Amino acid sequence: MRPSACAFAAALLLAACASYDGRGLVPGQATSADVERVMGRPTEKLAAPGGGETWFFPRAPEGRDTFAARIGTDGRLASIEQTLTKENFAKVAEGKTTREQLHALLGPPWKTWRTRLDLEEWDYRVKVDMRWYDYLVDFGPDGIVRTAYLLHDPFYDAPCAC
Repeated sequence: MRPSACAFAAALLLAACASYDGRGLVPGQATSADVERVMGRPTEKLAAPGGGETWFFPRAPEGRDTFAARIGTDGRLASIEQTLTKENFAKVAEGKTTREQLHALLGPPWKTWRTRLDLEEWDYRVKVDMRWYDYLVDFGPDGIVRTAYLLHDPFYDAPCAC
């Protein structure tokens, strides 16, 4: 490959990475169109209390981040944040948090399924303290969180010497 083609390919790769977390978007200045141009089409849009919307950008399966862009009633970016954090996990109250509240807090799960006990389980792939986990949340039949816990994913530990 010619040097100019290599430089062009590297620039394209860097440009693609720059949009991963919305870096460069300025709250209060960036419009919803700017957010979509930089971050891509949101996986999901939820109506926010008091107006506006929350746009979710999950980066799973291998990315362990979900970004929430809060779009105000004026169509401008109000804030952008990573939702899959220890601080947000601490807000999930077993026996109290509803499915809808969890969804609004963390965004869409990576996967959902039914357990052998016939509970609905949501799986969020996360990175906590530089280690890989699955944040698993089980709901009772009433849609209330029954259990929520981090399960270490050993697949990403030190490579095997095989």
